[in-house]
Amino acid sequence: MRAKNIAVAGKDIVIRELKIKEIKDNFLPKIEPAWDSIAKSDFTGVIDCLGEQIVNIFPELAGIDIEECYPSELEVFLEAWIEVNFSGVKRLLGPLLSLVKQGQLKPV
Repeated sequence: MRAKNIAVAGKDIVIRELKIKEIKDNFLPKIEPAWDSIAKSDFTGVIDCLGEQIVNIFPELAGIDIEECYPSELEVFLEAWIEVNFSGVKRLLGPLLSLVKQGQLKPV
């Protein structure tokens, strides 16, 4: 299991890797309203959805006044969360996309 320590608004946070079941059952359903807003290009809706639910989506942020955070602090948090939970996918995605691209370039 991966873990990473970061600081947000002066508070130390430990981000721990989630199990696939936890991502499917807990994370994805909570973030669905924000995804709907992203699909509609309604970025105000994204901010509203995440602002209201961010501690519910990311319990690591409990006790932090999100309104007082700098966007860069939340960016560092999200980057660390993605790194801890999806670094393997990120490593595989580049070569996989490269193979797909090569397959598209071959004449039939």
